[in-house]
Amino acid sequence: DTEYGRKYHFDYVRTVDGFRFNVPLTEFEDVEPLIELTTRIGESKIYTRDKLKSYALTSGTSEINHFVPCTEAHISAYVQEFQRMLKKGGVGDKVILFSSIPKEIIYFDQAKLDTISGTVLNKIRPHLKKYRFTSPQELLFVREATDMTYYRTLFALASAKVDTILAPFAWNVMTMVNCILDRHTELSNDLKAGEITFDKKISGELKEKLQASFAPAPERAALLDAIFDSGDLNALLKKIWPGLRRIFAAGTGRFEIYRDNLMPYIGDVAYSNGLFAASEAIMGVAVSGSDEYRMYEGNAYLEFKPIDDDSTKTVLFDEVDIGKKYAIYVTNYAGLYRYKVGDIVEISDIKDGIPYFRYVRRTNEKISEQSIYHALKEMTNEAGIVLNDFCFEKKEDDTLLVFFETREREKVDCTAFAKRFPKEPNVSEVKTIPYGTQYRYK
Repeated sequence: DTEYGRKYHFDYVRTVDGFRFNVPLTEFEDVEPLIELTTRIGESKIYTRDKLKSYALTSGTSEINHFVPCTEAHISAYVQEFQRMLKKGGVGDKVILFSSIPKEIIYFDQAKLDTISGTVLNKIRPHLKKYRFTSPQELLFVREATDMTYYRTLFALASAKVDTILAPFAWNVMTMVNCILDRHTELSNDLKAGEITFDKKISGELKEKLQASFAPAPERAALLDAIFDSGDLNALLKKIWPGLRRIFAAGTGRFEIYRDNLMPYIGDVAYSNGLFAASEAIMGVAVSGSDEYRMYEGNAYLEFKPIDDDSTKTVLFDEVDIGKKYAIYVTNYAGLYRYKVGDIVEISDIKDGIPYFRYVRRTNEKISEQSIYHALKEMTNEAGIVLNDFCFEKKEDDTLLVFFETREREKVDCTAFAKRFPKEPNVSEVKTIPYGTQYRYK
């Protein structure tokens, strides 16, 4: 009973083969005009009968931001998994590094624009006290387009009983660690005084609300000072929060570098890649202690297209082969049908009929970030240099110029690094950039 369903004869579809025969594979360009009809005109029942609650703005791994429609049924799996991770941590405080979109935008169909994590947070908003988040509501539902890293870090440091850190990506956690490393003096001073003095960019109204939730924590300031006075920053997060048990944050693919940089600071804290998820669907749950994911059931109908096959043929859960690479297509509860998510995975195992996989790359990724990262990682490790971040661009002669940042730029022989890159990717030049450049840009 939707325009899309009538166009592709959903009322006649009875089998998997019938679905695949009737309904075409789609990408965002195919559904964008339909989403525009709902956002700009307010038309309903175009691709789903259910009421649209919000539009999730894609982030993290997508090359271009897209609007993904969200219904109650679609959101429920994200909420369930978020709550499951919160319960795994224990009964202590939780550091949440999720974010919602600052400006509230409501479209003609009365759905709101947000991130998928912001949508989940809004869903559990009535029960925030139950979860003991270190950030007050003003930091969870920010209404100002300002980086809130310092404030979230400050409120987290004020708690001695943190047992869980949750973030969409390892980059978010590493950003908090960098804030502690670079701003520990300011953080300590604010903790001692119980007064938020850092950064004048936020509005007076927001600062007043944050100040009302903030109290002096001199013992926490003393601990922070003692850690930095000792000069030993190994297992930094465990020293700050002795009860810290778990960190959930995606650290595979392009986020592997941030997870690697995070490891020296977490000690024996259990690290999980959390979920392999996009705004369109949850596709996998991390396997503890590995980079594998167990294919997720129930949030979407998944199909897999072999990347070495130019046809439109897809296979299902029970038809994938171990060692083979596939692009993922989803049909979800919010009106996306046989939709190309844009991720390529490699099937690593099949247990009890459920595929296990590793992330490979994005389908639009022409140059492998992983190969560049692994080459840089090997060279910097040998040179005793910490690789903080990197990026690259294609030059006019089709070779690559690689930029990377480190605190120890004076130790880098850029010419030697460029010569040591493997033949593929074709790197002709390497340059260093000041520490913190990538963070400021992102």
